[in-house]
Amino acid sequence: MDHDPKTRPEHGAAERRDDPPTGAAVFGLRRLVIETCDRLGPAATPEAIARDLRAEGITVTAEEVAGFCMEPY
Repeated sequence: MDHDPKTRPEHGAAERRDDPPTGAAVFGLRRLVIETCDRLGPAATPEAIARDLRAEGITVTAEEVAGFCMEPY
């Protein structure tokens, strides 16, 4: 039908995805920051966490990471 948003290109384009979502899209940045912080241990500063996440292909800044960190930096 013409009214179905899944069949209309102007409405359904965002729903069609051939590539799987990234880890950031599935888990969310908060969870990724917490897991990376746990993995890095005492060396986990916002800069180190951001650098590690960027190495995984996730675009993030140290300021964004600091908002999710449990420790005050």
